[in-house]
Amino acid sequence: MSNSTRLALPFIDGAQSQKHVTHNEALVALDTLVHLAVKARDIAAPPVAPAEGDRYLVPTGASGAFANYTGAVAAFDDGGWAFLTPRAGWRAYVETEDTFLLFDGATWKDVGLSLRNLQNLSRLGIGATADAANPLLAKLNSALLTARAAGEGGTGDLRVALNKSTAGATVSQLYQTNYSGRAETGLAGDDNFHLKVSADGSLWKEALNVDSASGAVSFPNGLAHDNPGFRNRLINGNFDIWQRGVSFVAPANSSINTADRWKFLPYNTGASATVSRIAAPTGFRGQNAINAQATGVPANGIFAFAQRFESQMVADLDSQSCVVSFDCNASTTAGGLTGGWVLSANTAVDNGTFSVVAGYGSFTLPVGSGVVKIAMTAAQTANLKNGAELKIQFVQTGASGNPNVSIGAVQFEADPSGAGKANPFEFRPLTVELAMCQRYYRRLGGVWQMVGIGITTTTQARVAVVLPVAMRAAPTMTISDQTKFLVRDGVTNYATTTMSLNWSPSAGQTVAEVYANYTGGTTGRSVQLSCASTGEYLEFSAEL
Repeated sequence: MSNSTRLALPFIDGAQSQKHVTHNEALVALDTLVHLAVKARDIAAPPVAPAEGDRYLVPTGASGAFANYTGAVAAFDDGGWAFLTPRAGWRAYVETEDTFLLFDGATWKDVGLSLRNLQNLSRLGIGATADAANPLLAKLNSALLTARAAGEGGTGDLRVALNKSTAGATVSQLYQTNYSGRAETGLAGDDNFHLKVSADGSLWKEALNVDSASGAVSFPNGLAHDNPGFRNRLINGNFDIWQRGVSFVAPANSSINTADRWKFLPYNTGASATVSRIAAPTGFRGQNAINAQATGVPANGIFAFAQRFESQMVADLDSQSCVVSFDCNASTTAGGLTGGWVLSANTAVDNGTFSVVAGYGSFTLPVGSGVVKIAMTAAQTANLKNGAELKIQFVQTGASGNPNVSIGAVQFEADPSGAGKANPFEFRPLTVELAMCQRYYRRLGGVWQMVGIGITTTTQARVAVVLPVAMRAAPTMTISDQTKFLVRDGVTNYATTTMSLNWSPSAGQTVAEVYANYTGGTTGRSVQLSCASTGEYLEFSAEL
């Protein structure tokens, strides 16, 4: 008598007696194996009261009737246990686990593991077909990643990691409209965090940059805000305010005031220069610029644009990293030009010495128009709490020449990154910039322009001049030509003989009292003090 090759079912021999017994044994075996389902695979000893037809997979270490049958199919039929030895390819459903098993010739394996533990897939598409460009593709309307709670064997945390291989590579999230990029966040080309936006998917603008070392946040394209934050400590950095005029001749080796808050300083040049307001050259960011043209400046001749700061404007920058940035266009007819800077502080708070050199250095001039950025270390900004002076210098080198220099959009600001990262120029409303300038200087004049009102005696008008803003300190008064000013009482215009500042407003006050002397007046009349000639003026100065 022999058995079948695969299921080991008994064959019926031709001369065999009781053929029905063998036949029934084969049927029982078939009934056991076909559509094989077992109650469990973790019962180590035969159940006490099994039901007819119950089947089990015998686990390792089984005892009793199950002993020595590890991995076999135990079937309870006709009141006894029969054991079938599995062959490779047999499949069984485990009822208690709702799991399919496959025998591989050595052990029973969970068929579902191949679905629950996918490894080394080349592509995966959900709702769409993945391709080489997008090996992982999901087309759906919502998705959820949730943390595994501690009660489920997790920690309750969830972190999604995106990794790149080198600092110079990019790891980011790209947001698209109709498959065209509109925003991108991530580490793009370095280890700083970037946020970029695009209107067309081609031209990108960086909105935010977070420095990975310092955590400092910069906004490369500025802030959309109606109330500027006054990052720029320079006043009139865009050269829009020129109360004194718009063109000046700077004498050799002598400083002059030019645009409001700005001085022009020609050192050891032996040559005069014309300093004027010009329309911003191509490539500049503002509307105006300051230009200096000099003739015959010798080799090593230096000239500079300078602005002085009150302590309250820069005290918080004391011993902090800062950055100066400005538009520049500079050339000379012979020799060459180099750029430099000097930051000097006062010896005491606002004492006006500007004699302590805190920092200095050089910068590379752009070819044509370009932006210059000067990084200042914490050591180079020491003593700013006392007030300071910033000089932007140009040096004629190699030979005598005729330099022509323009600068605009000058900005001095804190640099938390310490890497010379300048923000876009801060444009302030013109009325705000003018008021900031008039804290230091105010000019009154023009044909028949009233500069003040007052009351008279027969020989003197006592005139109150109202200033638009409180000045930094008690100002000095200068008169271009007092003979060009008239006292007017509505009947007669009286030529002034002398004028003087009787009372100067202290800090925080906005009214000055001017005495204008004349002859032939009437006591007690209200009068105006007016300028009667073009180009004449009355000025109040509280410059540093």
